[in-house]
Amino acid sequence: MSKVRLRLSGVTSFASQIVGYIVGILFATMVSRRLSERDFGAWAYIGTIASYAILPTDLFGQWITRDAARGRRIFGSALTIHLPFFLASLLIFIALSEPAATAVNLSRDVVLLGLLVLIPLFFKNVLEALVKGHAYQHAGIAVMIFEFTKLVAGVILVVHLRMGLAGVFVALSLSYILQTVYLIIIARELFYNWVDLGVVKRWLRGSIFTMIGMFNNYLSALDILLMSVITGSTLVTGYWQAALIIGSLVKTSGFLMGGLGQRLLAGGSQKDVDKSLSFTMTLSIPILFGAIVLSDAMLWILRPVYSSAWIIASLLVVSSFLTVLHRFYYSILGGTDTFDLREDVSFKDYAGSRVLLGMKTSLATSLIYVVSAATLLTLMSKAGVNMLIILTALAIANLLTTIASLLLYHHYVSKLTSIRLNIRGLIPNFKAASIMAVMVALLRLIIDPRAPSFLESLQALLILIAAGAMVYFLLLWRLSPSFRSLLKDIHAFIS
Repeated sequence: MSKVRLRLSGVTSFASQIVGYIVGILFATMVSRRLSERDFGAWAYIGTIASYAILPTDLFGQWITRDAARGRRIFGSALTIHLPFFLASLLIFIALSEPAATAVNLSRDVVLLGLLVLIPLFFKNVLEALVKGHAYQHAGIAVMIFEFTKLVAGVILVVHLRMGLAGVFVALSLSYILQTVYLIIIARELFYNWVDLGVVKRWLRGSIFTMIGMFNNYLSALDILLMSVITGSTLVTGYWQAALIIGSLVKTSGFLMGGLGQRLLAGGSQKDVDKSLSFTMTLSIPILFGAIVLSDAMLWILRPVYSSAWIIASLLVVSSFLTVLHRFYYSILGGTDTFDLREDVSFKDYAGSRVLLGMKTSLATSLIYVVSAATLLTLMSKAGVNMLIILTALAIANLLTTIASLLLYHHYVSKLTSIRLNIRGLIPNFKAASIMAVMVALLRLIIDPRAPSFLESLQALLILIAAGAMVYFLLLWRLSPSFRSLLKDIHAFIS
């Protein structure tokens, strides 16, 4: 039986992402201030190639999570079906390391550092799919283990031992190994002493359709490879990666909805969606406004030269907020689909499923984005356009395709389900966040977070964030009855 607890899943998932973001900022700052801009971009470039190699885990991950959420003991089956893909991933990465290095003027040995991450990351993804269905809340705890280990290892290897880029990858590798060990412990209840061939066959049939989702993930990460290869350098990638770090802040709040899809699979209702939306948007909306107002300051923390990319970061922040809404629609569309409850699921059942409809929609919009990005990069690079203008154009393309995908998902959810997102109920949140943003902008006239030293900048930034948070939550207390109700629920939950 699934042990998913909706609110606990949301809290642990969000806590893990907040911890992950804070630790991630510290880790990224530590790395960015000790690596050149090109090496910082190389980190993102090699990491993207490694993530490409482990994408075959996406073929079965969704079906594994769905089966685990229904209490099926599939540990052995999940590991067995992935072993051939693991070996193939290693060979593919090694084979591509030489041309990947040549394309951006890196040595092959540097690219092969990605193997340190690829191996534990592959098994982490498999086990995470099991745990997300079985006990979603533990997936968040596993992320926190990863983040703290990463920071400690980074301080030792990158700061004290000055191992540079190699130290970054060793720190990540050790962190993924510890995270994987924890996931094994949690998933052991799903262990079965033999492989269920019926389940494996059903996953293989389903993989034909989840291949669409895998291709979508390939396309989603392709912009980093495109900008590195087309420009022939990882410098532009470094600026894009810095902007992405700021943009991803809003996505962390989206993990408050963790477990919603699994709850819907287990028979959840409109009430669960309303509760999750209110819970999530309580933080997503102020983070959206705050990240835009403070985007240049947060980039300054990473490395002063990156602050010039604040427009790019702001566009990515908006795109990330819309992605959070997108995740709600995705969870509703897939969580209300019952096509795979039977063991004898046919190709026709898969082809007509809402899950596949969502995958096709995401694939189409991702393809449009990649084609747009490749075109913009090629034309603007040949014309000698300024790097920041090129990245701004890419961020706009990213935002437009995110809007298109969101509108399509909204249409399908409205047409195929009775569940709705109560956006009108979020008006008090937008009002409070707007006032907060104005107040923080005015405070910046007195407190400038772009100080000469890192600690001075961090202190000023934290003061602005604390002041903004206080204003927002005080206003929301006055404006929103649902927020007051939420606080009572949280108090009751803690008590």
